[in-house]
Amino acid sequence: MTATAAPDPIGDLDRLLRELLMSLQAVFVRRAEEAGITLLQATTLQVLRTPMTMGALAELLDCDASTVTSLADRLERLGLVERRLGETDRRVKILGLTPMGEALRRELDASVVRELFDLRGLSFVDVERLTASLQGIMLGPFVGEGIARARPH
Repeated sequence: MTATAAPDPIGDLDRLLRELLMSLQAVFVRRAEEAGITLLQATTLQVLRTPMTMGALAELLDCDASTVTSLADRLERLGLVERRLGETDRRVKILGLTPMGEALRRELDASVVRELFDLRGLSFVDVERLTASLQGIMLGPFVGEGIARARPH
């Protein structure tokens, strides 16, 4: 006689979130390549939904300032980001999306969502419920702290 395993909703949630994360990553990488940019460049566009200092971006991406400077140079040449001087400290550079960068960021978002959710038959109501649940998780004390800390005040 085989014993059935006890339900493990926390373990199931952990496994499903990790699988979703891996699926999102794979689709995001492919969509970035199709757009002609690297994964790091695409990630930077996602992070820059709100402009931030180059130092904050380096901290958030967990890389050094010279890497962010090179990254910003490439994205600026592509017309996707722009640098501006800080309002209170003109030595500080603020990096933000251009209209073209914002359009590409939105297209990346939309194409990933379409591929992962629309093609799996989720209704609009399903997506709204999932969004509300994830927003609740993201408001927790640990998740998203790095992003919140990196935003300009």
